[in-house]
Amino acid sequence: MENAEEEPYKIVAIPAVNLENAEAPPLEEAKRNLPRLPFEELDVLIVDEVGKNISGDGADPNVTGRYPTPYATGGPQVQRMVFLDLAEETGGNANGIGMADVVTEHLAAKIDWPSTYLKALTSTTSEPVKLPMVMPTARLAIAAALEMCAGVSPDKARLVRIANTLKPRRMHVSEALLPEVQKSEKLRVVERAQPMRFGPDGSLV
Repeated sequence: MENAEEEPYKIVAIPAVNLENAEAPPLEEAKRNLPRLPFEELDVLIVDEVGKNISGDGADPNVTGRYPTPYATGGPQVQRMVFLDLAEETGGNANGIGMADVVTEHLAAKIDWPSTYLKALTSTTSEPVKLPMVMPTARLAIAAALEMCAGVSPDKARLVRIANTLKPRRMHVSEALLPEVQKSEKLRVVERAQPMRFGPDGSLV
């Protein structure tokens, strides 16, 4: 069994004859140790990179709350999700890209469609490989996501940015979430609030 850092912390041996009844408790314990975002509702979730090397779904749905199947639940309720880049290790396989609302042209240019479609064909579901809205830069991708949050002004948006779903413990959050951070015993502020910084090419610094 692994902890939230994907490190093994327990080995449970179950005789085959007892597997059906004895597997459930360790499975529930494993689910409790999955990495999760500490917020129940978000307007925008920004994920810097996705890929098969990070999760079979590109971005772990246990973290994002976006599942490719209606039979799984959990995680935050996210209005709009933005993927900025495809990890080099994934070799162009962008399975799970369809869970995002907006991606960048930088990400889209890296997609190898044959390897991406293979998973959809074998799993018989097309949702994870559908192409979201593609924007020229990270700045415009984030702006589009904010624009599509009906009734939410950008300065009041509940926004979180993470490097990827393997590393959700350190994150950037918008000021709208600071009251919840300050009330939580599990969270702490490590940097002062500052505006998002973008490069001349619109990339997120």
